[in-house]
Amino acid sequence: MLCCRTKTHTLVSLTNQQPQVLSPGKLNFRRGPLGNFPEVDNTSARRRGLLCTCRDSRDRLSSLETTEGSTKQEKIIGDTGRRNLLLGAGTMLPCGCTACAAQMRSRNGLHDKFLAFAMDRLMGRYEAMLSPVKAQLFGEALGGAGKGAQDILEIGIGTAPNLKYYPTLEGIRLTAVEPNLAMEQYARRNAAAAGLDGDRLKLLQGVAEEIPLDDNSVDAVVGTLVMCSVPDVPRALEEIKRVLRPGGKYVFLEHVAAPRGSFTRLAQNVLNPAQMFIADGCHLNRETGLTIEAAEFEEVDMRRFTVQELMILGPHVSGIATAPREA
Repeated sequence: MLCCRTKTHTLVSLTNQQPQVLSPGKLNFRRGPLGNFPEVDNTSARRRGLLCTCRDSRDRLSSLETTEGSTKQEKIIGDTGRRNLLLGAGTMLPCGCTACAAQMRSRNGLHDKFLAFAMDRLMGRYEAMLSPVKAQLFGEALGGAGKGAQDILEIGIGTAPNLKYYPTLEGIRLTAVEPNLAMEQYARRNAAAAGLDGDRLKLLQGVAEEIPLDDNSVDAVVGTLVMCSVPDVPRALEEIKRVLRPGGKYVFLEHVAAPRGSFTRLAQNVLNPAQMFIADGCHLNRETGLTIEAAEFEEVDMRRFTVQELMILGPHVSGIATAPREA
């Protein structure tokens, strides 16, 4: 039975004013697979359904955090007085999920074209806010711990906004699985701008639950803003493990549910039906981080953070999950 090592990092909130993670001058840092993080305390917990004991590491935010029982209060960086109501109600707009159409159901051509156009035109602000997180994540996953990865799969590539964060495109063969074929023109344009020529980018129509690739065929799988709209997340994660080579990396970034009992979680629950209708199946209240932790990867290194200005779309997780090195 696999022993899954889980490391969870709770980070401070991000805002559009100062899209940074933590202030190195105020905390003691250690070097980890995802870069510099505060020193952590290790606690052991037995994962339901597994025979092993998994390590769950959670950061102590020292003087930046006040703890009462199990409740943690995160420091918010930047000016939080500015609240953009349209962004807060951004659930009524395309959320930016690059696989919001991640179902091979009967496609609506006009809707697909509108969604592709909207994602190409409306995601600039989101990308700017998440740019530091993506740059560090992709640098560590594909340029550090994942150095040498040549065969990469990106599920729900959408308009290909992630290519500019790849540390290098030299020698990379990229396969993209995307259900919405209207995304292709934008994806190829952005790929060319990033320096990835057409011969090294293969676009396939498909979904995360049925990846049209052979077993053990890729070094890394990239998925950002995908699992919010996938109908069957556990099945999609099994498919990711299937196509990864032993020790391969699953690189993820997802918006997720806020903590239970919070006002944000209540708002997510109330607005979720409207979000699913407008944003092609995107869920506001999925606990994707917990699902990834339970998927029996060999190791999961995950960080949790909040993009404050996105309000009910603000809670996020990002990280690297390592496929089993042996059966």
